[in-house]
Amino acid sequence: MKIKNIIIILSIISVFLISGCYSQEGFVDDTIGIYGSASGDLFNHYEIEVAEGRNPAEWTTKGISLRNDGLVPIESDLLALWDTTLAQDGKHTVKLNVFDNSGSINENLLYFTVNNLEISYPAQGSYINIDEYESSEDDNQGCYLPNCLDIIGTVKGTNLDYYAVEYSLAASLDWSSDGIKIVNDGKSEVFNELLAEWNINDPIYNNEYLLRVRAFNKDGSVREEVTRLFITGSNLIAFPVSEIRNERNFAIDGYLFVKIEKDSLGEWQDYDIVIDDKNPRTILRRSSLDIYKIWNELDYVINEPGSYKLYIAFRNQDGSIIQTESGLLAGGFEFEILDQEKPIDITECEDGTKPFECSPFRMYCNLNGELTINVNACSEPI
Repeated sequence: MKIKNIIIILSIISVFLISGCYSQEGFVDDTIGIYGSASGDLFNHYEIEVAEGRNPAEWTTKGISLRNDGLVPIESDLLALWDTTLAQDGKHTVKLNVFDNSGSINENLLYFTVNNLEISYPAQGSYINIDEYESSEDDNQGCYLPNCLDIIGTVKGTNLDYYAVEYSLAASLDWSSDGIKIVNDGKSEVFNELLAEWNINDPIYNNEYLLRVRAFNKDGSVREEVTRLFITGSNLIAFPVSEIRNERNFAIDGYLFVKIEKDSLGEWQDYDIVIDDKNPRTILRRSSLDIYKIWNELDYVINEPGSYKLYIAFRNQDGSIIQTESGLLAGGFEFEILDQEKPIDITECEDGTKPFECSPFRMYCNLNGELTINVNACSEPI
């Protein structure tokens, strides 16, 4: 529900008692009018403040334009205008303070939600399977799935300098604008229309993504809106899943063990023990232990070129690997660290795979023409 005019009713008698209060909550945007009453025999002036959240500690008058500077009593009429585009989207509280000649204050609160920044398509939680779309001859003349995704939404702001659209793997929060074409360079407001085109024909992961639009204001402030979507397709790069799953109907306690091995003349030798739990961890029933998150929190970096193997196990207290119906809770994968700063510029590896620079991995062809993951580039080998 859009509310263009917010109504606050605050009836004041000579001793400034609140005899009536009315408030309603809804979605607001643009510049709104705040209506109500602020008066009384001992009236001195009134103020209106706004703040983020429901129980704010800090208030501001940013964007508020009081009628007659709040010095004239008002009866059931316009109290102020507020430019909501100067505030972050989300839940807010507006407060009307009425002062008498002795400095006493009476206040009234109203709750609402600012909504000047929105991604309407793709909608929150969308699943986009590019296999369901067929390429057409018109694909190179517009933005059409499976090669390109329209991003539709709203960006409003009287103080808007420009807006940007970016995406990230949901697990990494490493934002990129590669393949994003912004409408009019993001220099103008958009009202539920095309914000940008995302070229998903470039190699991307078969995974969960975050898509965000950020509005940069001329005063240096930044507003942000984020939506979540899933992109799947048989031709997309498979994203490694790093977790230990518990498919049982009861919890499992165990000790996480993670080590790195390095190839030395064709033999794997221990390089470093990264995690060796002294206290047990619990994996709840039909849940998982997120190795990806655990690893990234370590901020582990390998600086020596070579071939490596990451080994992960969930063990009993005696060091034995926990056995489940689906097998031992252990696994790993191999990767390489190359002695070079930049990826080799090859459009397709000899083994038929395509290199791709991304987060949390940097993938490219190595000197043997095989797809390689450069762990050192992002410090995240899982």
